[in-house]
Amino acid sequence: DLKHSLEQVGANVRDIYKLLRAITKVIKYKNEMADDQYIECIENDCQMLRKYAEKYFFQWKGRYDLHTIFISMFCDLPKSIPSDRNLVIQSLIHALSMVPNESIDVTYREYVEKSVDLIESMWKERLSTAASHSFAIALLISRIPLDHLSVISPYIQKNFREDISRFELSIRHMIEMIPHSFAKNMGHWIVGLMKALETVKGHDLLFRITRNNITKIFNHLRDRKSRDEALLVVEYMLLGYQIAPDVFMLVVPIYPEVLEIISQEGDQVNELRKLSRIAQCLMPRFPANPNQYAPLKQKLEKSSEIRSILQEYNWNKNIKIAETTYKSTTKPTRSRKRIGLQNLGNTCFMNSVLQ
Repeated sequence: DLKHSLEQVGANVRDIYKLLRAITKVIKYKNEMADDQYIECIENDCQMLRKYAEKYFFQWKGRYDLHTIFISMFCDLPKSIPSDRNLVIQSLIHALSMVPNESIDVTYREYVEKSVDLIESMWKERLSTAASHSFAIALLISRIPLDHLSVISPYIQKNFREDISRFELSIRHMIEMIPHSFAKNMGHWIVGLMKALETVKGHDLLFRITRNNITKIFNHLRDRKSRDEALLVVEYMLLGYQIAPDVFMLVVPIYPEVLEIISQEGDQVNELRKLSRIAQCLMPRFPANPNQYAPLKQKLEKSSEIRSILQEYNWNKNIKIAETTYKSTTKPTRSRKRIGLQNLGNTCFMNSVLQ
């Protein structure tokens, strides 16, 4: 039987290949017969293959010949795939990243093609059965060199009108991936994708993506592990969305808290500078009730980082920058140029009438 055959087979690749291919063909034949008597048998066989795969698939890292056997089996019998799909995808991506670029070997080529087909099928399966993202995608994106950002714009220009919602979903998932430990360069790819949407005049989509995700991405700034990537997106979103104050107002209540968290760490100077500049640009851009900006303004005025910037550029280093704002004690000098009627009371209106 199947269990006995799997236990008896040795470590010889050719023997394993022949056995698994034979078993796969038998199970496929039973499945195609659509006979009720085979249903339970097929389920048991696939369960046995899945246990065998869970035992050996993750152990045989770097063995493309052995991986190819399992990948063929997974493609033919999806029920034999280990239950942890994410782990399978991650293992495949790790293995693909190790394939040498100069290799033209048929074995490598077959392995790459089948691996990519399997990854695609499992991703499609996840999209149709779950709303959550796959961390394996984060791993894949992190392995793509930033030099390839240039491919985004031509792709967007070609496919933008076909499925607009797909780009919105992709960016949302990528934002969710940012806190993951191996989501390297995710912020660059999100900004690159949004800039590409900007080139095709997809402004309505950009506005919607920003409104729906700004709070989540801003909260990622709390964690220093995800801060660098999140800050790239926050800066692009907040400074790009200038049609209305609603997006900025969503983060104003949590802005002081995030600044406090970063300032307490003590070594995040550039991050504090960027966030301070963003706030100082947007507060005058969107004038609001003084009470709305009061906590944020107070935090910015008391920020040790603001004082350190002022001190850094101060000509007289001996004078320490106080927390209070500077008040001028000198009287303004009057201009001696001829200016016509002085603006006293309503004389400016009289001046305009006379002119």
